[in-house]
Amino acid sequence: YIERPRWKNPLGGTTFDLSNTLSTGSATQLDVSQSQIRAESDVFTLMPNVSSGIRISTLNNFSISGVVTFPSNSTGYRQITLLSKTIDNTTGSSIVLIAVPTINGADTVLPFSYFYDRIRVDRYNNFRLEYIQISGFQNSGGSLDVVGQIGITEA
Repeated sequence: YIERPRWKNPLGGTTFDLSNTLSTGSATQLDVSQSQIRAESDVFTLMPNVSSGIRISTLNNFSISGVVTFPSNSTGYRQITLLSKTIDNTTGSSIVLIAVPTINGADTVLPFSYFYDRIRVDRYNNFRLEYIQISGFQNSGGSLDVVGQIGITEA
């Protein structure tokens, strides 16, 4: 039994909070913060000057998992997308992580998990990934406030 162990994580990994107000019918990047850091990471950090970006400082593959919650609404569908970007803001891949019809009378919760294969996505396409963004979409007819969390770990 080890009381309150403090482990040094050999691979980078951390948790980020997500939030934004999404207008109807347009994809919007979710803002990222680290107000609830689970583990400090030199590999996955906030992107300077891009409130929605997470810098990726590794050539290794990484796993992304998380959840985004939309408030109850009876209209449309909800979608979460992963965008990869270069340092000059060129978009590489755009990967739909999850898309679901809305739930009326309860929050619409979108859990997701994705393994980002750097060789298949980056090297085969001659793309130098610098950071990622998580984008949300909804078409309820009005604006919706969304919140969530994302965890990233080297794989």
